[in-house]
Amino acid sequence: MELKTRLSNYVHTYTRTNEELHFNSDYLKTASKLINETINFIEYSLNRKGNSYLLQNICISTLNDQDKKILTDWKSGKIRDEDALKEILKKQKVAIHPK
Repeated sequence: MELKTRLSNYVHTYTRTNEELHFNSDYLKTASKLINETINFIEYSLNRKGNSYLLQNICISTLNDQDKKILTDWKSGKIRDEDALKEILKKQKVAIHPK
């Protein structure tokens, strides 16, 4: 199961019982592990470079307007198909910076 799917189970705490939300509950212990896994994923995916971040080796601060729009569309869910995103990126020839 994907990280985002597993994490989504822990976002809607209003659906949980008081016992599940108790500090030492199995539910919160599992959530804590998942949150740490998410932090590790983000730190691995985003590399700091000066005052900017590299996202999967893409320097966000230096993207042109068309490439920024593609990134924004992908992050907002307007582009949902990974293969479609790859094709768009190939056509745009997004500038990818080596690590």
